[in-house]
Amino acid sequence: MLHDGAELRAVECVFDNTRSGVISRGGHLELERCRVEAPCDVVLKLNPRTTGHATANRVKCSLFGGWQRPVGFRRHSNVGLPAAEEAAEAEEGAEAEMAAEAAAAASPA
Repeated sequence: MLHDGAELRAVECVFDNTRSGVISRGGHLELERCRVEAPCDVVLKLNPRTTGHATANRVKCSLFGGWQRPVGFRRHSNVGLPAAEEAAEAEEGAEAEMAAEAAAAASPA
């Protein structure tokens, strides 16, 4: 699927027999509770300006492959990732949780 900017929200979709799930040229993307079946090289090829998140998806390939995760794009609770991506996702989640706690502690009561 080619996402050509603006906004795309895919919920409970199935991507089957495709080399890439979503190719984005920017904009906002939300991929939630989707299933990506094999054969698949990479789920997301995202432009660095892409924002949004990939949440609770079941994949049978790499989420980003050799592509970089854009700074404004978050990922969490995805299942079936290669071990290195799973570890990176867990680390990002822990960092986000710590930042949220720090912000809550710093705000006046």
